[in-house]
Amino acid sequence: MPGVFLEALRQVFAETGIPLAGVVTARLAAGAGRTAQMVASVGVTGAVRGHVTICTDDRSAAALLRGMSAGVAVPARPEIARAALGEITNQVAGRSVTLLAAAGLPCDITPPIVVCADRIVGLLPGPSIAWTVRGRFGSLRLLVARERRKSS
Repeated sequence: MPGVFLEALRQVFAETGIPLAGVVTARLAAGAGRTAQMVASVGVTGAVRGHVTICTDDRSAAALLRGMSAGVAVPARPEIARAALGEITNQVAGRSVTLLAAAGLPCDITPPIVVCADRIVGLLPGPSIAWTVRGRFGSLRLLVARERRKSS
């Protein structure tokens, strides 16, 4: 099932016209994080509960914005790059829940949250998997953390 989230990212990037050069997969221990300068997160609720998070640096976020704008001149302001990262994370999460629903796992998403700082250390709940995705824009980390089901 974690592959659904990476497939969603591939589909969204392909439709947006942002080429990917490579993907590296790594399993993270519960609670592990990554230092980054910009993090966008969208919650997943329903049959699958957890978070879809994209972490990147300012330079890669600005390059993603250029890729998403399809050649239209967009002012290079940090708040616009943050909004673009939030939007692409929202699109990846939305596509993921569409793919999950097709597999019989109905889900929904929460609005994106974007955090920026010189150093951000993420603490993800539950078991996590991460992909480092590279392209001409630079690199980003796609992290998916699934909440553990509570025993009744």
